[in-house]
Amino acid sequence: MSHPCPREDYLSDANSTRANELLNSLSEPLIFTRRHRLEFGNALELGIFRGNHTRSQAQESWNDLVTDIRAGRLQRAGVNWPSAIRTATLMSRQFSAKIGSRSLDLLHVAAARALNIADFLSFDLRQSELARAVGLRQLG
Repeated sequence: MSHPCPREDYLSDANSTRANELLNSLSEPLIFTRRHRLEFGNALELGIFRGNHTRSQAQESWNDLVTDIRAGRLQRAGVNWPSAIRTATLMSRQFSAKIGSRSLDLLHVAAARALNIADFLSFDLRQSELARAVGLRQLG
Protein backbone atom coordinates (compact mmCIF):
# COMPACT_ATOMS: atom_id res chain seq x y z
CA MET A 1 0.00 0.00 0.00
CA SER A 2 1.37 3.37 -0.95
CA HIS A 3 1.33 6.22 1.55
CA PRO A 4 2.12 9.80 0.74
CA CYS A 5 5.35 10.95 2.32
CA PRO A 6 5.38 13.14 5.42
CA ARG A 7 4.65 16.76 4.74
CA GLU A 8 7.32 19.14 3.58
CA ASP A 9 6.38 22.00 5.89
CA TYR A 10 8.16 20.95 9.09
CA LEU A 11 10.70 23.57 10.06
CA SER A 12 13.53 23.65 7.53
CA ASP A 13 17.24 23.07 7.96
CA ALA A 14 20.24 22.45 5.72
CA ASN A 15 19.06 18.91 4.87
CA SER A 16 15.40 19.71 4.19
CA THR A 17 15.57 19.79 0.39
CA ARG A 18 17.36 16.44 0.12
CA ALA A 19 15.13 14.91 2.82
CA ASN A 20 12.00 15.94 0.93
CA GLU A 21 13.37 14.42 -2.30
CA LEU A 22 14.05 11.13 -0.53
CA LEU A 23 10.72 11.11 1.26
CA ASN A 24 8.85 11.74 -1.97
CA SER A 25 10.49 8.64 -3.43
CA LEU A 26 9.21 6.31 -0.66
CA SER A 27 6.11 4.18 -1.07
CA GLU A 28 5.89 3.00 2.54
CA PRO A 29 5.38 5.01 5.73
CA LEU A 30 8.39 5.89 7.83
CA ILE A 31 8.73 4.19 11.20
CA PHE A 32 8.31 6.54 14.16
CA THR A 33 9.43 5.48 17.65
CA ARG A 34 9.37 7.16 21.05
CA ARG A 35 13.01 8.05 20.48
CA HIS A 36 12.01 9.93 17.32
CA ARG A 37 9.28 11.67 19.30
CA LEU A 38 11.84 12.76 21.90
CA GLU A 39 14.33 13.90 19.28
CA PHE A 40 11.73 15.83 17.26
CA GLY A 41 10.26 17.53 20.33
CA ASN A 42 13.67 18.38 21.71
CA ALA A 43 14.81 19.79 18.36
CA LEU A 44 11.79 22.10 18.43
CA GLU A 45 12.61 23.24 21.97
CA LEU A 46 16.29 23.78 21.11
CA GLY A 47 15.23 25.80 18.08
CA ILE A 48 13.23 28.09 20.34
CA PHE A 49 16.20 28.40 22.71
CA ARG A 50 18.53 29.25 19.81
CA GLY A 51 16.09 31.76 18.33
CA ASN A 52 15.60 29.75 15.13
CA HIS A 53 11.81 29.77 15.45
CA THR A 54 9.02 30.82 17.78
CA ARG A 55 6.90 28.75 20.13
CA SER A 56 4.00 29.18 17.70
CA GLN A 57 6.07 27.86 14.78
CA ALA A 58 7.21 24.92 16.89
CA GLN A 59 3.61 24.13 17.80
CA GLU A 60 2.63 24.22 14.12
CA SER A 61 5.39 21.74 13.33
CA TRP A 62 4.27 19.48 16.18
CA ASN A 63 0.70 19.62 14.87
CA ASP A 64 1.96 18.69 11.38
CA LEU A 65 3.76 15.70 12.87
CA VAL A 66 0.58 14.53 14.62
CA THR A 67 -1.32 14.92 11.34
CA ASP A 68 1.26 12.76 9.55
CA ILE A 69 0.94 10.04 12.19
CA ARG A 70 -2.84 10.06 11.96
CA ALA A 71 -2.71 10.00 8.14
CA GLY A 72 -0.41 6.97 8.14
CA ARG A 73 2.59 8.76 6.64
CA LEU A 74 4.47 7.95 9.83
CA GLN A 75 3.91 4.58 11.47
CA ARG A 76 4.32 4.25 15.22
CA ALA A 77 6.46 1.34 16.29
CA GLY A 78 7.30 0.08 19.75
CA VAL A 79 10.89 -0.90 20.42
CA ASN A 80 12.02 -3.44 22.99
CA TRP A 81 14.34 -0.89 24.60
CA PRO A 82 16.16 -3.25 27.01
CA SER A 83 17.12 -5.40 24.02
CA ALA A 84 18.03 -2.33 21.93
CA ILE A 85 20.24 -1.02 24.74
CA ARG A 86 22.06 -4.36 24.92
CA THR A 87 22.58 -4.21 21.14
CA ALA A 88 23.76 -0.60 21.38
CA THR A 89 26.25 -1.58 24.08
CA LEU A 90 27.67 -4.33 21.86
CA MET A 91 27.84 -1.94 18.90
CA SER A 92 29.62 0.60 21.09
CA ARG A 93 32.33 -1.90 21.96
CA GLN A 94 32.68 -2.93 18.34
CA PHE A 95 32.46 0.42 16.51
CA SER A 96 32.60 3.56 18.68
CA ALA A 97 36.40 3.73 18.94
CA LYS A 98 36.59 3.49 15.14
CA ILE A 99 33.58 5.58 14.08
CA GLY A 100 33.05 7.95 17.01
CA SER A 101 29.42 6.95 17.58
CA ARG A 102 27.44 8.87 20.17
CA SER A 103 25.10 7.05 22.57
CA LEU A 104 21.91 8.29 20.89
CA ASP A 105 23.26 7.30 17.48
CA LEU A 106 23.89 3.80 18.84
CA LEU A 107 20.34 3.67 20.20
CA HIS A 108 18.87 4.87 16.92
CA VAL A 109 20.65 2.19 14.91
CA ALA A 110 19.97 -0.48 17.54
CA ALA A 111 16.25 0.40 17.43
CA ALA A 112 16.24 -0.05 13.66
CA ARG A 113 17.87 -3.45 14.12
CA ALA A 114 15.35 -4.39 16.83
CA LEU A 115 12.50 -3.54 14.45
CA ASN A 116 14.10 -5.55 11.61
CA ILE A 117 14.30 -2.47 9.42
CA ALA A 118 16.60 -2.88 6.42
CA ASP A 119 16.67 0.74 5.18
CA PHE A 120 18.12 3.57 7.23
CA LEU A 121 17.95 7.31 6.58
CA SER A 122 20.19 9.78 8.35
CA PHE A 123 22.13 12.88 7.39
CA ASP A 124 24.53 12.35 10.29
CA LEU A 125 27.75 10.95 8.80
CA ARG A 126 28.80 8.89 11.82
CA GLN A 127 25.30 7.54 12.40
CA SER A 128 25.11 6.55 8.73
CA GLU A 129 28.52 4.88 8.89
CA LEU A 130 27.42 2.89 11.95
CA ALA A 131 24.21 1.83 10.22
CA ARG A 132 26.17 0.60 7.21
CA ALA A 133 28.66 -1.19 9.46
CA VAL A 134 25.87 -3.29 10.99
CA GLY A 135 24.33 -4.09 7.60
CA LEU A 136 21.58 -1.50 7.23
CA ARG A 137 21.07 -0.07 3.75
CA GLN A 138 21.53 3.70 3.67
CA LEU A 139 18.83 5.59 1.80
CA GLY A 140 20.06 8.52 -0.22
